[in-house]
Amino acid sequence: MDLKTVRELADELRGDLDATRLGIGWWSPYPDDKRRILISDYLVQSANGIVINQQNAAIHFLEYRGAFEQIEKRIAHATSASGAFQYPKPTRPSDLLPERFLDAHMAGFFRALGSTLDCLSAVAVGVLGVPTKIIMSDFAKLRRWFHDASQARQPPHRKQIEFGLQLETIIGRAGPPGWAEWVDAFRNMLVHRARRLVLNVFDEEAHILDARGIPVRSLLATPVLPRDPAQSEIQAMVNDALPVLREDGRKTAWGAFRSIRYLVDDACKALLEVWRERRSNPPLIQQPKAEWPEVLPPRPNPFNGYEDKKLEINVKALMTDPSAPARLQAAAITSDRRPLWDAGLTG
Repeated sequence: MDLKTVRELADELRGDLDATRLGIGWWSPYPDDKRRILISDYLVQSANGIVINQQNAAIHFLEYRGAFEQIEKRIAHATSASGAFQYPKPTRPSDLLPERFLDAHMAGFFRALGSTLDCLSAVAVGVLGVPTKIIMSDFAKLRRWFHDASQARQPPHRKQIEFGLQLETIIGRAGPPGWAEWVDAFRNMLVHRARRLVLNVFDEEAHILDARGIPVRSLLATPVLPRDPAQSEIQAMVNDALPVLREDGRKTAWGAFRSIRYLVDDACKALLEVWRERRSNPPLIQQPKAEWPEVLPPRPNPFNGYEDKKLEINVKALMTDPSAPARLQAAAITSDRRPLWDAGLTG
C-alpha cells in the first residue's frame, strides 16, 4: 500500500520533536511548555493514525470480500428447477460465521475510513494552528469551521482559509457529490446508532444442464448499501420504498476507500507545504492554547480491571515502536525528565 505522502509528513512531524525545547521545538515558546508537549505528541500520533487506519481498512475489505464469497458459494444452488428459493439451513455453527464475519468486517472497514478522516482533521488542526481542541478533532466539524471562518468578520490566518478552500476542491475531485458525507454518516450509523438493513439483490444464471437436460440454476448475490445512512430506516423509506444505492456494495466500499486515499494524499501534500513554510518562518502562525484548553489531566477513571488478583509489572525495558523514545523524551515523560511534570512546567 503506497502511503508515501502521509508517511513523509509523519516523518517530518516526528523529526521536529525536540527533547530540549520540548514538543515541536520551533513552536517554542508557544503556546507554553505543557500544551506544546501535549499538542505536539497528539499531532505526531494522529499522522501515524492515518497510516494505521488505512491499513486496517484494506485488511477489513479483503476479509469482507472473502466472507461474501463464502456466502455466495453456500447459496449458489439454493434454487430449485422451478425457481423457488430457500436459504440453506445451517448444519453446524460454522455455517453462520461468514454472515457474522461479513457484518463485522463491514463495520470495521467503515470505522477505519471514518477514523482516517478524523485523524486527518487532527493533523490539519495541528499543522495549520486551528484554534480548536485537537484531541476532539472531527472531519465534519473541521469542514464547518473552515466554512464559518471564511465568512467571519475577522477571518483567521490566510493559510487556514487557503487550506479550507483546497480541502473542498480535493473532496470534489476525490469522488461523486456527497461521498464524504455518506462515508461519515455510514460510519456513525455502524458505530453509534441502530443498524440499517443491509440487503442483497439476487439474480439467477443457468449456463449448464444436468444429466436430464434440465438447467442447473445458479444464484448470484449482490450486496447493496443504504443510501441515506444518517436517517433512520423509516425516515429513509418515507422518501424511497427501497432506500439503497443502486450499485454493488463492494464497489461502493472500494470506491469510498479510493476516494479517501486520494483525499489523504492530496491533503497531506498541501499540509506538508504549510509545515515546511512554518518551520522556515516560525512566527507565521503561533500555536494556539485553544488546541489544548485543559492542561491538567482529568481525574483518573476508577475502573481498575475485573480481576481481583493484579499483575505484578516491574518495568525494566519496553519493546515498542522505534519512534517512541524520541516522543517520550520530547514529552519530558522519561524517568530522568519526569520531575519536570511533577514540579510543574510553565503555563
